[in-house]
Amino acid sequence: MLRACSIASGSKGNCMYIGSQQANIIVDAGVNLLLIEKSLKLFGTNASKLDGVLISHVHSDHTCGVAALCKKYSVPVFCHQAIADFMSKHSDGQIVEFFDDSFYLKDLTITPFKVEHDVHCVGFAVISNTKQVSIATDMGQATQGAIDAMQGSDLCFVESNHDVQLVQQGSYPEFLKKRILSKKGHLSNNACGDLIQSLVNFGTKNFVLSHLSESNNYPELAFSSVVNKLQEKGIKEGQDVHLEVAMQNRLSSLYQL
Repeated sequence: MLRACSIASGSKGNCMYIGSQQANIIVDAGVNLLLIEKSLKLFGTNASKLDGVLISHVHSDHTCGVAALCKKYSVPVFCHQAIADFMSKHSDGQIVEFFDDSFYLKDLTITPFKVEHDVHCVGFAVISNTKQVSIATDMGQATQGAIDAMQGSDLCFVESNHDVQLVQQGSYPEFLKKRILSKKGHLSNNACGDLIQSLVNFGTKNFVLSHLSESNNYPELAFSSVVNKLQEKGIKEGQDVHLEVAMQNRLSSLYQL
């Protein structure tokens, strides 16, 4: 069995739990240690039993809790070589580097794949006993490589960061708007719908819309935008797919695959 739950997702911090029969990991640690500890207890485990924390990239909303976690529990950190120097300074000396190849943690096979962001960033495909969970956020576009890595997943956490019109009409400075909307920025609601449509064609039915912008999106808009995009292709939410929106301040459903 493979379990997965978003602990926190959004502009202010990101962290996700994945567990199997033998392993417990978190993906990113952009929240405070107390929240991680409380959440893991709800899943029937605790931080001392973590087999690793996977880091997608260096931005603080994905890394600010790493040092406290490593200092208290000596949890191994897994990151790409490109960010090894940064992580070695922010993880209390706990660092394990990896490149683009798959690696193993007990009964988990973990495959990092590159996503397009303004710093080096990866998504993850995690497999145990034929079940696969994939995570892809912080990307300006869904490349074919990312789609290939995620196809066939039983569950995907995919970015639905913003509504393009809200960004364009909002109060952000122009350089920040351009960054968000660029191919190395963040994925819009409509682009998320296109990505989900592609993955549905490979059999995925469960999706969690993730990393919503606090200023340029809201849960109801992200959900309805993706639903409408899928309906254009004849894909019905609740029938052909199940959608959930990950929130900043509460856990998602605990998926058991």
